[in-house]
Amino acid sequence: MEKYLFMKPLLQLISQGSFFRKVFSIFLKAIAVLVLLAGIVTFFKLWKVIFDLPAAGVLGGILFQLLFALAIYMVVHILLIRAKDINKLGDSEFTIVPIIAIALKLFGELYASFVSLFAVGGGLLLWFAGYRAGFILSELMDFIPLSQYIAGYGGETFLSGLLFIISGLIVAFFTLVFFYLLSELTIVTVNIARNTKVISETVEKIAVCKKESAKDSVKKPEVEPEE
Repeated sequence: MEKYLFMKPLLQLISQGSFFRKVFSIFLKAIAVLVLLAGIVTFFKLWKVIFDLPAAGVLGGILFQLLFALAIYMVVHILLIRAKDINKLGDSEFTIVPIIAIALKLFGELYASFVSLFAVGGGLLLWFAGYRAGFILSELMDFIPLSQYIAGYGGETFLSGLLFIISGLIVAFFTLVFFYLLSELTIVTVNIARNTKVISETVEKIAVCKKESAKDSVKKPEVEPEE
C-alpha cells in the first residue's frame, strides 16, 4: 500500500537541503535569462528615442546605452554567480537560512550594481540632452527615489545631472550595506541559536553527570578502618 502513497517520499525530498538549493539555483538562472531578454528589448527600444535627440543629446544617449548595457551584464552575471554559490552550499542542520543569507546579499548587489551605473548614465544624459533626457529615463526612474524630480529640475542642467548621479550612488551604496547587514544578522542569529543549543546540552550533561556521581557516592559502602 505504501508504494502507492507519494507524500512521504515527497516530504522527505523537500526536507533535504539539496532540493531547495537546486530549485533556488534554477530560479535565479531563469531570472537571469528574463533580465537579459528584457534588457535587450529595452536597449533597442531606447535607440528610437535617442536618435530623435539633437546631436549633443545623441552623444549622451550613446554613453547612457553603453552604461545601461554594462548594468544589464552585471545584473545577469551576479545572478549566475549567486546561483552557483547557492548550488554549492553544503548540507547543514539549517536548510533555508544559508540560502536566505545569500539571497539578501544578492538583492543588495543587484540593486547597487544597476542603480549606480544607471545614475551615472542618467546624469551624463541629462548633461547632454537636458530636459529631453526625462523621456528616456522616465521608465527607469522608479529605481532611484526622487529621481523624477531631479531629472525635471528646472534651472541648471549641470546641477540636475550632478544631483542625479550623487543621489543614485548614495542610494545604491546604502542599499548594498543594508542588505549585507541583514544577511550578516541572519547568520549571527543562527549562530546564537546554535551556541545556545550547545550550551544547553552541555549544562544538561553536566547536571546528569553530577546526579550520577551523587548516586554512586551514596551507594558506595563505607569501609571500616582496620584496628
